[in-house]
Amino acid sequence: VSTQSTWDINLLMLRSLKTIGKGMYWLRSLQFNPCAYFAKLIPVKLGDLGEGTKEATIKQWFVQPGSEVKEFQDLCEVITDKLVAKIPSSYSGKITKLNYKNDEICQVGQPLLEMEVGDHITVKDEIKKEEHHEKAAAPAHPKEEPKAQEAHAKPTGGEGKVLATPAVRALASEMKIDLHKVTATGKGGKITKEDVLKYAEQLKAPEVEGKVLATPAVRALANEMKVDIKKVKATGKGGKTTKEDVLKYAESLKEVEKPVSAPALAEKASKPAPASKPEPIPVALEADRLVKLTGIRKAMAKSMTDALTIPHYNLQDEINIGELKKIRQKYAELNPGKKITYLPFFVKAFSLAMVEYPMFNAVTNPTTDKDGYIFEYIEKADHNISIAIDTPTGLLVPNIKAVQNKSILEINEAVKVIIDKSKAGALTQADLTDGTFTFSNIGNIGGLCGAPIIFRPQIALGATGYIRTLPEFVKQPNGEYIIKPKEVITVSLSCDHRIVDGATGARFVNRVKQLIENIESMLLSLKQQHHFTNLYICLLYTSDAADERSSVDLGGRRIIKKK
Repeated sequence: VSTQSTWDINLLMLRSLKTIGKGMYWLRSLQFNPCAYFAKLIPVKLGDLGEGTKEATIKQWFVQPGSEVKEFQDLCEVITDKLVAKIPSSYSGKITKLNYKNDEICQVGQPLLEMEVGDHITVKDEIKKEEHHEKAAAPAHPKEEPKAQEAHAKPTGGEGKVLATPAVRALASEMKIDLHKVTATGKGGKITKEDVLKYAEQLKAPEVEGKVLATPAVRALANEMKVDIKKVKATGKGGKTTKEDVLKYAESLKEVEKPVSAPALAEKASKPAPASKPEPIPVALEADRLVKLTGIRKAMAKSMTDALTIPHYNLQDEINIGELKKIRQKYAELNPGKKITYLPFFVKAFSLAMVEYPMFNAVTNPTTDKDGYIFEYIEKADHNISIAIDTPTGLLVPNIKAVQNKSILEINEAVKVIIDKSKAGALTQADLTDGTFTFSNIGNIGGLCGAPIIFRPQIALGATGYIRTLPEFVKQPNGEYIIKPKEVITVSLSCDHRIVDGATGARFVNRVKQLIENIESMLLSLKQQHHFTNLYICLLYTSDAADERSSVDLGGRRIIKKK
């Protein structure tokens, strides 16, 4: 500077200011934020999981420090008092730090981890995301409000970020739905749970619930030939499956099957079976161990503590399942490889009994009067029956929706689905909420029966134990008695004594008992007969006089019944 004249220095300063001005204009046009550019470490927070959840326990991490992750990749699995959910990443980048260990509790809104993001993607997207939220928060002009709402109702498209909570992303991932194709109706263009469910329903609409049009004779032929009629291409009028369609499909299966040669079978038989891995031998603890209640077990402690504020009563009775056992055996003979358990029959029996006693399919209104007592309850239209399921992480109680509209076979399949989802930790919020009655079966583990605690805010809970063979004294026409074996199961009913009196509870159990012991009366009480094509013959008593049958028309279905 000492060698420059005042004029030269002034000229250099003007040139520098002009250059800086051009640079700032260029940076602003790119929406460049110097602070965001150099702050590459972004905290990934635990988002809102819905239903008023304030905290979650880390069940397991799918990433470690140094892991490279992509957008929407699962970071961890968390457990709350209501659900198990996987938390996806909103960015692409590299994990630098995990803020929590397994079984530790993270509050909603707190950083789960820190991530180093890519310069070319996340910083620019983060700036756009912040500006988008600022625009969404700003009050719109009254004349432009309809246009803004119209823009929010458009699909998000195949590019750009999707605004959704981790719970909504987990639901979409489970249902295999691309969130970019879902129309967002939430505030600020956010995709809600209802948007995902509505989109899923639209995808299912053309399938017409997977129903197959076929006559009983064609269905019987398909059953006899062990053909899945849903896989048969229908060529009949109106999309109906014909006898020729079934035969053609059966022939195609025979052509696909390749015979196995005798040497190959011999070689397979000669190979020794792999040795089973021995189970570890339990070892006594060498010192005291502190066990914290987290996740599902913490939720169970809270739920059961609250439930014990309800004045309970419990009653039990024995039910003869002889005829029900015959139906299961006959179904197994007609459908090799398929299994139907006792549980769906009891679930359906409780549902049918609720039609006559709707107070058992109800929930209490937690609002109390000035003296602190409840004063009303709500009888629910849908029978959303919760099933108590034992899992490695604790007791879960998902429910089957609208049991009153389901057949026994549909309930059987629904039970399998929720059991598999429970053990895999894949239950959604919808699976765990809105239950109206609970059923528990401890018989498959052991136990004559029990007096289970009501699942609040429900009013009643049913349970069964294991099957026993007992002697039965049968009176003969001459007045003498003979002893016959009978198979019985103990059924238990726990009720909220504030609402259900003992006499009403006893009548309800008697109705369930009548339906199970006289299984034909259960079928005659059903409104939906469309899934009983393979079950109708189960009503026949195993007798030599198989020719003495009569047919009854019920709701457009021909039901075969023994005279």
